[in-house]
Amino acid sequence: MDSIRFRQRFQPGDIVSGTILNFKNPYQAWVQIQDFKLLARMNARYPEGTELFFVVEKLYPQIVLKEVNPKELKHRGLNIIV
Repeated sequence: MDSIRFRQRFQPGDIVSGTILNFKNPYQAWVQIQDFKLLARMNARYPEGTELFFVVEKLYPQIVLKEVNPKELKHRGLNIIV
């Protein structure tokens, strides 16, 4: 199951790159992160295929990903997983 493997590979605070697959609603999109397809919170609507960065906010009880503005990456303690 993808969620189990994702939880084994990542931890809260990790920054991951992902590609927009399609939008579920104006604030959530399905994204491809490595070999995982997950739902992420979005700040804006982007074209399918757009590559963005996301922070892993939490893993339990559900995986929560949040879009990260690239300008914010300079101000964070980074743990970027590409």
